[in-house]
Amino acid sequence: TNEGTYGQLNGGTCRKIPLGLARELLYPNNLVLQELSKSIAFEVCIGVNGFLWVHSSRPEYTILVQNAIMNSQVLTPAQVRGMVKSLVETVNKQLEQEEDL
Repeated sequence: TNEGTYGQLNGGTCRKIPLGLARELLYPNNLVLQELSKSIAFEVCIGVNGFLWVHSSRPEYTILVQNAIMNSQVLTPAQVRGMVKSLVETVNKQLEQEEDL
């Protein structure tokens, strides 16, 4: 029937996003996904029906990726780069502080 089997999405979290944002995320050179992938290892599945699934090694990174994606829809490319850098630095700093305790 020409249906592909992609397997089960284990772990991670799923949320509804605007359809326009979902379409933007499907472009191969999507800026927010490219910038995030420079600092964080994560998996993402984007549905044309507006569902976004994100999984990473830590829940903090999963939340970071989701927040960055949602925020990116109203930012310029320069702002996206700055936002991703700031979010990654903040989360990494908090994780280091927690490890020191």
